[in-house]
Amino acid sequence: MDFKRALIVAGVLCCLSPVVAIAAPQISLHLSAFIVQNAQGQHTEIPLGDKTVVAGERVRFVIEARNTGSSSALHLTPMDPIPAHMSYVPGSARDGSATVEFSLDGRTFSPHPTIKIKTAKGTISKPADPSQYRAIRWVTHAALAARRSFTYSYEAQVNGLKKGAK
Repeated sequence: MDFKRALIVAGVLCCLSPVVAIAAPQISLHLSAFIVQNAQGQHTEIPLGDKTVVAGERVRFVIEARNTGSSSALHLTPMDPIPAHMSYVPGSARDGSATVEFSLDGRTFSPHPTIKIKTAKGTISKPADPSQYRAIRWVTHAALAARRSFTYSYEAQVNGLKKGAK
């Protein structure tokens, strides 16, 4: 299973001055994936690498945003699509100092996405099930200083039944 995919970062600002040399943030993103195992009270994470995941396994995705530039990055907003064969694990998103938002379509984001359902009394909105989330993003509130990094992560579970499950 290939987890190499594009990460998106938006909203990086830089400082310009006609008298001073241009100072600018330079953001690099690195995505890592780990198979999460919990056995006999022990939590372990195994680098995914070229391993194949099976139904029911959890994968922890970690995004490291590093600023190698000479000034702070403001409004950092990394986004990662949740693989189509996986479902977001509720409550697993971790961040630096950011608001976590989810998308059902990969374009519009909300901390609590809703879906519309037609009923006999009309259309109502209800919270979307986390299994419907197609992307996750973090809207960072703190500046990412020069030569510093932020780490963002979440878990997703491989869809389908475990081998031998009914």
